[in-house]
Amino acid sequence: MTELRAVWAYRRPLLAFVVACTVVTYLVSLVQSSTYEAKALVQIVPGFQSQGAPLTDDQEQSLANTYLQVARTNAVYDGAVPALRVSRQTVADATDAEVQPNVLILELSGRRGDAPDAARFANAYANAFSRYVERLQALSRRSRVTPLRTRIDLLSRQLQDLRTGDPAR
Repeated sequence: MTELRAVWAYRRPLLAFVVACTVVTYLVSLVQSSTYEAKALVQIVPGFQSQGAPLTDDQEQSLANTYLQVARTNAVYDGAVPALRVSRQTVADATDAEVQPNVLILELSGRRGDAPDAARFANAYANAFSRYVERLQALSRRSRVTPLRTRIDLLSRQLQDLRTGDPAR
C-alpha cells in the first residue's frame, strides 16, 4: 500500500514524463525518413550438382559463403553502377547479401527511400552478381579447355603431315 501512495504522490511528474516521451517519439518519427527494402533471390547450382552429384552440408555452407563473399566485392558493385547511375559506394551502402541457411540461395537486397527504387537496386545488384559469376565461370572453363584445344591442334597438324597410306596415321 505504501508503494501505491509513493507513486500517487509523484503522479504529476510521472504523467508529465509519459506525455513528454510520447511527444518526442512522435516528433522523431515525423523527422525520420522511410526506408524500403526489396529482395532478389539468386539460386546457386554448382555444375557437379546439376549432373546429379549430391552435396554435403559442409560443402553447401562453404559454397554459399564463397558466393556471399563474391557478392560483396567491388567488382560486383561496379557491375551495378551503369544500370543505377550512382557511385560504387552508393551501391555498396544501399545493398546487402545474405545466405539462406540449408539451401544454396543468396538473398540480395536493396534499400532506398521509395519502394520502386529499392527494387531497382536489388535487381541491378542481382544482375551484376550473376554476370560477374558467369564471367568467372567462363574464364575458368577457358583455362581448362585451352590446353586441350592446343593439344588437339598439334595432333591434327601432325596427322595432316602424315601421308594417307602411312600406318602411323
